[in-house]
Amino acid sequence: REYTIIQQNSNYPLHIMLSPLSLYPSQSVRNLNKTTIDFCVDTRSYSLNPIAIVKYLGYHYIVDGHNRMVAAALNNEKLINVCLFDPKLFPFFSDPDNVQRELSSLSISTLYDFEDLGHFRYASYPKTYSMI
Repeated sequence: REYTIIQQNSNYPLHIMLSPLSLYPSQSVRNLNKTTIDFCVDTRSYSLNPIAIVKYLGYHYIVDGHNRMVAAALNNEKLINVCLFDPKLFPFFSDPDNVQRELSSLSISTLYDFEDLGHFRYASYPKTYSMI
């Protein structure tokens, strides 16, 4: 299994620019908040608060920032600021087995729900999600 954890020095977090359409959810859209998404769309707060991600099996999954990712998609942003998750803040995602369990607990329809909410289409669909 390919799994990437990069330890971050809290004084120098690793930030990179990625397309919001290359960030995959680790939770259902039911956990999102329309008011928060609307606020993020209006204020573009995703540019000030990077989305935390984990790289797993060649894909980038959102650890923190699902509302901001959808807002960036709605604003047709080409690239947004993301950072690799801090294991001290999100220890759950430090274990590859936890990541696999979390993602496989979601069905492929989760991706379709995010696409519908953000008015976009993913270029590919990771096999980590349940096909049910």
